[in-house]
Amino acid sequence: MNFKPKTEKELAMAQLLPDGAYPYEVIEASEGVSKKGNSMVKLKLNVFGRDFSTHIYDYVSGSFMEHRLRHFCYSCGLEKVYGAGAIEPRQCVGRQGYAHVVLEEKNDGFPAKNVIYDYVIEEASLGPVTVPETSTIPPVILDGPKPGDDEGPNF
Repeated sequence: MNFKPKTEKELAMAQLLPDGAYPYEVIEASEGVSKKGNSMVKLKLNVFGRDFSTHIYDYVSGSFMEHRLRHFCYSCGLEKVYGAGAIEPRQCVGRQGYAHVVLEEKNDGFPAKNVIYDYVIEEASLGPVTVPETSTIPPVILDGPKPGDDEGPNF
């Protein structure tokens, strides 16, 4: 058997998506409170890359990064919910859209990981959301909030 030897960094980077717009589906959503006491919705997204899918955790709130909340709602068909000024986690689960994913470099002892930079609301330029029915490659679970971690981000 022949193979190309790889470094630990090369192996880790092979599990990450390059920067770009990718289709996503919300697979979990729950209410949360940030470390500064702001109300937020915690999202677990299944993001579909060309060769594999990965889970990315994100937070949306009307108290911080407000543009991301609006863009999330508009990217996945929740415009009326946004216009009403209230969103429930159950309204998010199963929603699909496009997200701009970027690579966050390794810092403070944490490995590099994919994060959501923003949600794409210009679907016309990307075409309809096409989420694969099944994947032959299991999702790669990146570092994110752990079950029972109610502290959320430090916003």
